Amino acid sequence: MISMSGLPCALPFALLLLQGAPAAPESRPASAPSGGGVVAVGGGKMPDRIYRRMLDLTGKAHPKVLILPLATSEPEKSGPAVDLRFRENGAQDVEWKFFTRKDAPNAEVLEAIGKCDVLFFPGGDQKKILEVLRGTPAQSAVSEVLRRGGVVGGTSAGCEVLGDLSLTGSGGTRTDLAVQGATEVEPGLSLIPGVVFDQHFLKRSRFLRLLGATLDSGRHVGIGVDESTAVVLPHGTRQIEVIGERQVTVVRLDDASSRAPAEPGDLARAAGVRLHLLTEGDRYDLDLDRVHFAPKAVRAPARSEERAAEGESGSASAPAPRTRAQR
Repeated sequence: MISMSGLPCALPFALLLLQGAPAAPESRPASAPSGGGVVAVGGGKMPDRIYRRMLDLTGKAHPKVLILPLATSEPEKSGPAVDLRFRENGAQDVEWKFFTRKDAPNAEVLEAIGKCDVLFFPGGDQKKILEVLRGTPAQSAVSEVLRRGGVVGGTSAGCEVLGDLSLTGSGGTRTDLAVQGATEVEPGLSLIPGVVFDQHFLKRSRFLRLLGATLDSGRHVGIGVDESTAVVLPHGTRQIEVIGERQVTVVRLDDASSRAPAEPGDLARAAGVRLHLLTEGDRYDLDLDRVHFAPKAVRAPARSEERAAEGESGSASAPAPRTRAQR
């Protein structure tokens, strides 16, 4: 089936794992040029500035946006809702398309992906995205969007699939202990090599899930993106930018890291685990393991503000905390 439409319109864990502090702030790197990139959003309510950042990254006055609600069982609801949000933030040429794996090689699907400047995956179940795309011509077409200077983004489940590995659910993963070999992962879309993402990160206490995946892999950088927040990797760089209202957590093993011998199911043991905590305006160099902090911190909202925002939205979306003036 193919359908399409263009509609008008709590951090208790950190102290034990800080084995090395991030580099002291240096001179701020120059802003990356436009020309595409990857935007990984942690779920929740997306601030307008994340939509605008995706459009601006294309470097085009009127970029063409394609939404692929492949992760949801209700594409007719998800597709138009995201379509509207892009239009509210300045996009004029927007469509959404839903298809199944048997349709992934179809010319209609490949043509739509091939013409877009921004391709976006809304949330749902990340396994559904992978089941539809993995190993198909459509997956190659998605990668080509990035290679030719376009933008590929996703939120929640759509964030989860953008790295080399994709965490595919709780399953046997423990939330109370770090256990050797207990994380369930599948190959992701590999749009950012060497990275495994997790989403709704602090809001849903997923630190041990990402830590386990990082330890089990031994070579991937874990990036936990919280709600209403995005990691932006401009095309041609290996330096991520943070934009949004909450936090991004980076978990990695440094060059001197060691893991004690263990079998699957044993409690994990490791030394040299590094942790960086970033907010809007901060940047992180994936290859150098170096943090560039923004000049000012983001002020945390009061708990009463969070409860009020959640009540208004009817969901666990993050509120809009008081931040520095937007760039």
